Amino acid sequence: MPWQVLDAFRDPAIPKLDNLRRAARRGLCVPSWTLWARADEPVAELAASWPKWAAPVPWVVRSASPTEDTRQTSNAGQLLSLVVREPAAFTSVLTRVIAALPRNDGRPMGAIFVQPLVLAKTAGITFFDGFYFEETRASENNMALTSGAERGEVDRGHVQRGDRHHAWLLRVHRLFGGCLDIEWARPESDGDPVLLQVRPALFPIRRCETLSLANHKEILGDPPSPWMVGVLGAVARPAMRFFEAVDPAIATWEEPYAIELAERGWLNFSAFFRMMDRWGLPRTMVTEGVGGESDGPADHRIILWRLIRSSPTLIRLGLSCLAQIARIGRGLRALDAELDRAETLLDLYRASARALDFSVRTNFAIISLLSVFAKLRKMLGLGQAAHVVTQAMMAEYAELAARPELADRLLGLEHWLERYGHRGPLESDPRRPRFAELREVLQADLARGPAPPPPPRPRPAPWLATLSHPLFVADEIRERFRDSLMRRWQLLRTRILAEARRAVMQGHLNDPDDAFFLRGEDLAADPATWRARATERRALRKKAERLDLPATAPRDVIEAAVARAEHSGAAPCPDRFLGIGLGRLPVTGTAVRADDLPGVLAGEALPESAILVVETLEPSWAVVFPRFSAVVAELGGELSHASILLREAGISAVVNARGAYQSIADGDLIAVDPSRGEVRVEERRAVIEAAS
Repeated sequence: MPWQVLDAFRDPAIPKLDNLRRAARRGLCVPSWTLWARADEPVAELAASWPKWAAPVPWVVRSASPTEDTRQTSNAGQLLSLVVREPAAFTSVLTRVIAALPRNDGRPMGAIFVQPLVLAKTAGITFFDGFYFEETRASENNMALTSGAERGEVDRGHVQRGDRHHAWLLRVHRLFGGCLDIEWARPESDGDPVLLQVRPALFPIRRCETLSLANHKEILGDPPSPWMVGVLGAVARPAMRFFEAVDPAIATWEEPYAIELAERGWLNFSAFFRMMDRWGLPRTMVTEGVGGESDGPADHRIILWRLIRSSPTLIRLGLSCLAQIARIGRGLRALDAELDRAETLLDLYRASARALDFSVRTNFAIISLLSVFAKLRKMLGLGQAAHVVTQAMMAEYAELAARPELADRLLGLEHWLERYGHRGPLESDPRRPRFAELREVLQADLARGPAPPPPPRPRPAPWLATLSHPLFVADEIRERFRDSLMRRWQLLRTRILAEARRAVMQGHLNDPDDAFFLRGEDLAADPATWRARATERRALRKKAERLDLPATAPRDVIEAAVARAEHSGAAPCPDRFLGIGLGRLPVTGTAVRADDLPGVLAGEALPESAILVVETLEPSWAVVFPRFSAVVAELGGELSHASILLREAGISAVVNARGAYQSIADGDLIAVDPSRGEVRVEERRAVIEAAS
């Protein structure tokens, strides 16, 4: 009998049928009653021998050529798959399908097979590389999708933990590997799909990464200077070699740690989620560290079997982190030498890139250890016991601001600037001024009168602080490294401005600040073009400032927002916001919205029990933290620099509270409950003023 059951197929040279057989043997569901026969059998014999017990019509008659579905050729859509709706049409359909097959010496090559047409609630096609997918869906079946008659519902993204459909895709990928083109149908809405066909996808999957401004927006501002965006793009791939050296499989992903979009450098969360999945670690180790959002409860869990399998890799990662930290001093000295050798703006740009590459790798090492220590501290319920540089900066400014005599305050400022003048708001972007350049703003702040004395800093019992101190060493290393790096960054800024002033004198720039609107490719071009290039980049940045962008979203969503290139209008103002709570004490007070630190320093006297409400935080805000009873930020993670400082100071806060900055008005009465990670608007300013 020419017709045989699928399990009897034994010819890997015909991948389409062999792949279905392999899938069925691994427990994946394929169409029942799949029967096959050699294509060179006479059509009359095939039609006559079709078994009476086969499934009722409609049937699908498919080709299975040796030229289909290989890793070199696809032939997708070039051969025939036809539906038989009446048994009488079976012979003519067989004839057409066989006639479309390639031939060898006049004889059709390969096989044909017949399946019942799967009547599905949903069917689709998924291109999948083991993590990223492009998927289109339609109701009933996927024939209109495969033919191009319908586009269907298109979705792109990466694997989500806890998603049943994605778990099924992973099962398919574990069996076949590589980039796959998967056709499937789901008869029941809550069941696994039926695998109709799987073939290699002979093209790269279009990636739709989850991107976030968390951390970058905190430390660089929004948007950062084109100089800094260009530097981020230059180091985005090289910096990932820190992890690739530990786990070479990561190099095959070709993932950058950051992606340029809308004149900004976005953190590529997908790359780090992918690493967490590979190693069996919770994805929330990423989002809790730098801010942003996880996708669901499954992101909080470990994957035990992967964690066990990856334990040697994680040990190597830990050793690599320690080695990178041990090289901090040598790296800083190399950076000093690089800055000494730099003579031109292009040299300084390249030095910026090498410095950032070193900084990112070192922070990868520190944060990797810090994430583990933070989990342990949370489990043990430990408060802060770290002694960090930026905490001292904050405490010393609060002390001098509280001195009764103005002369003492101003004298103290000079000593404070000697120690901390190299720091400043959004200091990771060399375009931003340092505190040493903001002397007049700081003097005006101190001249308004003595600030309230800072509250006593909460400290654990001495014995507990001593015992728990090893769990806080990473925090101290991180802040010392940042402080040392910012000294070099101040020198870098000074050198850039000096060269930029020279370019202004030569007629290549209109203003020294224009240098920060140039990138590597601009600086490598004829200096006579710099002025026009800087003007163009200023216009692009101005346009980018007006974009209404999400803080964390898939690339497609962000690109759609860029395409609209306009604000979506006033958003509704909810009265409750959820985020990550820092501290335990609930606080109620008056909202003080602030765009930047100089605005607070030069602003009016603060109301009693003031609560700082900002879009993002970065470490220099620490100089005014003691003046506020609580802090609310739209972005941020519990391991960000500013969050560490808030916990150090014992100030209640909720960070990563999406929508809070946009919806809370200056003067609103708000309640901050860190234990619940909640911010509530108790009373709007307009109501308060009307009542008074």
